[in-house]
Amino acid sequence: MINDVQGLRSALIQAGIAMEADLAGCSAGEIDALEQRYGTLPASYRQVLALIGHGAGRLVDRAEFWIYADQTGRIHEQVQAYLAEVRAEGGEVPDIPADAVFISARYGEWPHFVRAGSAPDAAVHVFNYDDESIAKAYDSVWDWIADFVADAQFFLALGSSRGTPPSDGGAGP
Repeated sequence: MINDVQGLRSALIQAGIAMEADLAGCSAGEIDALEQRYGTLPASYRQVLALIGHGAGRLVDRAEFWIYADQTGRIHEQVQAYLAEVRAEGGEVPDIPADAVFISARYGEWPHFVRAGSAPDAAVHVFNYDDESIAKAYDSVWDWIADFVADAQFFLALGSSRGTPPSDGGAGP
């Protein structure tokens, strides 16, 4: 069970998902810049960013899953463009909280977000473009990232990887 940053580090290394050198975290300044742009981040998400905000070996395929700090802006922009399109067409805008901080998406779909705030941890919600619904996906940021770890473990056990091999520095496809 992953319930803190040490548990995350340990799970990534012990599962062979990443070596210590593959864990590319965000600097405090980079995290502060994200907070200036989106609002105060829950402590748990700050810790995840500090450990793996730029990469974590074979954790994810960067083209498939947008979870890294350099990809969050892309998710925000996409959601905002969608909302602008709905407004332009005179439609009713989905009730996405103003303090939503988008932290992941799969191929740009199913954007997940936490609410900005200084809480130690936060629930992770998902926005479904198809029916414009919002639902709680995880009770915790730790549960959210643990799902990525479990997914990576599954594919590594099959002899394949969804992530980028450490040999290329984790830059992604």
